[in-house]
Amino acid sequence: MKNGKSPGSDGLPREFYRTFWAIIGPDIRAVFEDAFQNGLLNQSQRLGMITLLPSLGTPWIPNKRPITLLNVDYKLLAKALCNRLALAMPHLVGDLQTCAVKGHCIQQNLWLMRDLTDFVIERDLPCALVSLDQQKAFDMVDRGFLMNVLETFQLHPFRKWISVLYERKFQFCYRKWVLFGGF
Repeated sequence: MKNGKSPGSDGLPREFYRTFWAIIGPDIRAVFEDAFQNGLLNQSQRLGMITLLPSLGTPWIPNKRPITLLNVDYKLLAKALCNRLALAMPHLVGDLQTCAVKGHCIQQNLWLMRDLTDFVIERDLPCALVSLDQQKAFDMVDRGFLMNVLETFQLHPFRKWISVLYERKFQFCYRKWVLFGGF
């Protein structure tokens, strides 16, 4: 996580956790262990503030996108799990997967497309190029499928952690922020 990002509803930014980790770290870990045992994060960790932000470069056009601001302690837990899972990712996904795998570069997809295009043109082969928009891909994840994959690869603790993070007992707080003259 980067410094200077929105902290969420509790107002505690990343910098707070970094500065006071020696003092609060053991307590935060205990809270996470309790959440793991009970299968549910505490109420403040499940609180998300939803607001509308202008799309990039168009603050005056009524083209807003919703964003959920989550508390940093939730993000810390998710990041810690992500870092641990990253160690196993090269063994779980194919060599052609270039996103979210350390050591793989998404530019490899561009190079592959360039090479394929050259190959098709050079050999005068019939070809169709399909481009899929993955912008909302996360919203389309079938969580049951995700849990089955984690089970298949025997990643039982990660499966339970994902269940804890995605527990549907979320609370949302809608907040209207006045930006660029209001909404």
